[in-house]
Amino acid sequence: MLAFPSKKISKIIEHLINPEEFWTEYPVPTLSLDDPYFNAEDEYQSYWNGRVWPNINWLLIETLVRNKSYKEARILIEKTIKICIASGEPQCYENYNPFTGLPYITHNIFNYGWGGIFNDILIIRVFGMQMDGRENILYFFPFLFPHLKNFEIKNLSFGKKNFVDFYFKDGKIKSDEKIKVIYGDKVKEGKEITGKIERIDKIFYFFDI
Repeated sequence: MLAFPSKKISKIIEHLINPEEFWTEYPVPTLSLDDPYFNAEDEYQSYWNGRVWPNINWLLIETLVRNKSYKEARILIEKTIKICIASGEPQCYENYNPFTGLPYITHNIFNYGWGGIFNDILIIRVFGMQMDGRENILYFFPFLFPHLKNFEIKNLSFGKKNFVDFYFKDGKIKSDEKIKVIYGDKVKEGKEITGKIERIDKIFYFFDI
């Protein structure tokens, strides 16, 4: 997921957001709609010829973010999260229908490992939280969704501290244990931390640790 030349990322986005190719109601299908082998209906032929796989969406989201295509990243994140609740309740299946957002009946697994990557998207790209478990440091930078006012995460695995509960409301982070937080471009420590996000170009990536 390295940065692409601007012309290349523009071309990728051009195909991605084309409703005649990959931009379905619940994207991203594994094959373009205009491909003769595209199939989203057949329970067997659709497997990698049209179904939506959360892990592929995750790769695309990270690619868009790393290439500073924030608008497209936000929209794809929102559409991806809609997939896991399209049935009316949160579900983590292996793959989904690109038109209905519903999981397929056959050749699919409930609570499959990479289906749980929805949680990674929520924590890292919606809530803006990334953990360096080796140093017990929480990076907090919700720049993609700055309008987010409050959320809570319980039993989050966090390095040496094992499982920690986090609460965020009106710019303030609270936890059930004392934690060190890099909030925007400031380093703070405690059970209750207040900060402000001012810069959109200061982005931290877990993979760069």
